[in-house]
Amino acid sequence: MHRRLLLLVSALLPLGAQGLPLLHFAEEGNWPPFTLQREGQARDGLALALVSEIGRRAGFRVRLDLFPMKRVLVDLAQGRHDGVTVISRNAEREALLVFSEPLFQKLGYVYFRQGELRAWQQYADLKGLRMGVTRGHNLGDEVDRAIQAEGLAVDVGGSDEQNFIKLIAGRVDAVFANHWSALFLLRQARFKGLIERAHKPFFVKDYHLGVARHSAAALALLPAINQAIQSMKSDGSLDALLVEHLNPERLTKTP
Repeated sequence: MHRRLLLLVSALLPLGAQGLPLLHFAEEGNWPPFTLQREGQARDGLALALVSEIGRRAGFRVRLDLFPMKRVLVDLAQGRHDGVTVISRNAEREALLVFSEPLFQKLGYVYFRQGELRAWQQYADLKGLRMGVTRGHNLGDEVDRAIQAEGLAVDVGGSDEQNFIKLIAGRVDAVFANHWSALFLLRQARFKGLIERAHKPFFVKDYHLGVARHSAAALALLPAINQAIQSMKSDGSLDALLVEHLNPERLTKTP
C-alpha cells in the first residue's frame, strides 16, 4: 500500500534530485525559533527541521518558503503551496487546510515587565493595559471576543520579538505571546531578567502540519505524514528537535 501511494504521488509531483516527490511548504518568516529569516527559501529553523524529518520518513522532499502570515493564507487560497509547516486551527484555516496529527501543544501566555506581574484570572483584569499582539497570529476566538467585549487596548507588532522590545521600553504594558517563541527569546541575554510570565495561559491548543486541500498529491501523503509524526514522538526525535532549536546558543554555532 505504501509503495503504491508513493508511485501515485510521484506521478502528481515534480521529482527532486533524489528521485522523491517535492512538496512546496510555506511558513511565516521571522518567527524564531521556527523560522530565522524574514523571507525567501528557509535555510534553518525548527519548522524546516521538522518538515524535513517528516518528509524523510514519509517519502518526500520539501522546499520551505517564508512570507508574512497573511500572505501565506492568501497564497494557500490561490493554490500556490502544498501546505504549512507549523500551524494551529481556526475557521479560516480549516477552509484551506487538512491538519495532521498534533505535533506539540501551542500555548499562549501574557508577559509583563519584571516586577509588574499581574495575576489575571479573567480578561476584564487586563482592562486599562495596552496589550501587545503579533500581526497574523491566531490568538484564539476567546481572546478575539474579549478584545471586543472588554474593550482591551491592543498595539499590533510585527513579531513577538518586536513586542518584547516595546514592553521593555514601556510602549506596551503587557504582551499576548506564543510560549515557544517567548521561551527562545527570554533565554537570550538582552531579555533575560527583564520580562516575566503570568501563570495562567490564555490558550492551550495544538500545532499541526497543514496540508492544502487543493493539493491532491500532498493529501495522498497525509497518512504517511501522520505515521512519521507518530514515529518521531515514539523515538524521541521530535522532543530532541525542540530542545535543540529552543537553545539560542545554537545560533552562534550556525555558519
